Amino acid sequence: MLVLLALCVGCGRNERMDALYAERCLNCHGPGGGGNGRLAASLPVRPPDFRDTVQRKSNGQIRNVIAQGAGVMPAFGPVLRPSEINDMLQM
Repeated sequence: MLVLLALCVGCGRNERMDALYAERCLNCHGPGGGGNGRLAASLPVRPPDFRDTVQRKSNGQIRNVIAQGAGVMPAFGPVLRPSEINDMLQM
C-alpha cells in the first residue's frame, strides 16, 4: 500500500522535470507555483500563481509564454528543447 501511494504521488512528473523547474522556475514561481519564490518580492511584478494560469490559458498559450517570455519572465525557448517545454506543461 505504501509503495502504491509513493508511486501515485509522483504520477505525471519525473526527475528531469523537477530539475528543470528547480533550475529555471523555482526562484520566481516558488515550490508550489504560487508566485512566491525567493526572488518574487524583488521583481517589479509578482509572478502569476500557476493554479490561476492553467484555468485561464490553453496549453498552447502557456507553451508560448515559456518559450517567448512575458512581462519580466525571460524567454526560455533559446535554452530549452521543445520537449522540455512540453514537460513543463505537465507540472
